[in-house]
Amino acid sequence: MLFRNSFGNKGFYKLRSEFSLLYIGIYSLTPVCRRLYFRALEWEFKMAKRCDICGKGPTVGNIVSHSHKKTRRRWLPNLQRVRVLHEGSAKHLKVCTSCIKSGKVTKVA
Repeated sequence: MLFRNSFGNKGFYKLRSEFSLLYIGIYSLTPVCRRLYFRALEWEFKMAKRCDICGKGPTVGNIVSHSHKKTRRRWLPNLQRVRVLHEGSAKHLKVCTSCIKSGKVTKVA
């Protein structure tokens, strides 16, 4: 990801890596670039809320209040970290409860 520094030179771009921010410093970035940098870090370490077997993921919709004011929200699947027999070896997978109940996975003790 490329970021523009906030010195005076508009054409100077720096590639984001472990050493680039040590070199130019986080606070030498413009506020927009700083926000994008922290958002990119957040994306790197965020776990996917998705079933490894069926692919069920979050669904989105609205909370509707009594005054009919709509606010966005997410419904997350009921994922469980289960040790299962997958492709001949025992692995920990994130599996939704509907896959566990229907027998799509075989648990390993």
